[in-house]
Amino acid sequence: MIVKARKKALTLLTDRDRTRSELADRLKRAGFSEEIVSDAVAYAESYGYINDERYASHYIETMSR
Repeated sequence: MIVKARKKALTLLTDRDRTRSELADRLKRAGFSEEIVSDAVAYAESYGYINDERYASHYIETMSR
């Protein structure tokens, strides 16, 4: 299940950037347990695929145009 959740997390992140919370919510809705969701989110973070500060900066930049 952990591998499946990690793959799902990476797939969700290929569509668009997401915050840590958004990713966790999507994985929970997909039926993964809290423990597995935490692992998958940490996995994505460890590779720099999730960065809430970067997300916020891009959001502000996009919305200010």
